[in-house]
Amino acid sequence: MSQEHTTPAQDNPKSSTRRASDAAGDLSCLVIATACEVLGGLSHASAEAFKTVDSHVSAQKPNLIEGVLKGNARFLEEMSHTMETVAERFRLKYPAGADQSAEGPPAAATPKYPST
Repeated sequence: MSQEHTTPAQDNPKSSTRRASDAAGDLSCLVIATACEVLGGLSHASAEAFKTVDSHVSAQKPNLIEGVLKGNARFLEEMSHTMETVAERFRLKYPAGADQSAEGPPAAATPKYPST
């Protein structure tokens, strides 16, 4: 077999192992950063929701039901901002249409269920 038909991975099996290890490390960092972003967003959204409930309960004419409804809406609004931030992080790291075999997550990390 001539040398011109071999690929770099065939020349050095350690390089493909290193690339897979780097991809797994990058994915781990992304997952940890995402978890921190979601937890931070959750705490911020909860704080904003309670502030909204408090403002309705301690008003001139307190209305607990209105406060809870507005607080819930505020919570969901803040969480939607957090999820947009998380989605943008994934879009930047793994753009749509990019070759997943080159820079995508390792095959073991890809979901086994169809997306809807």
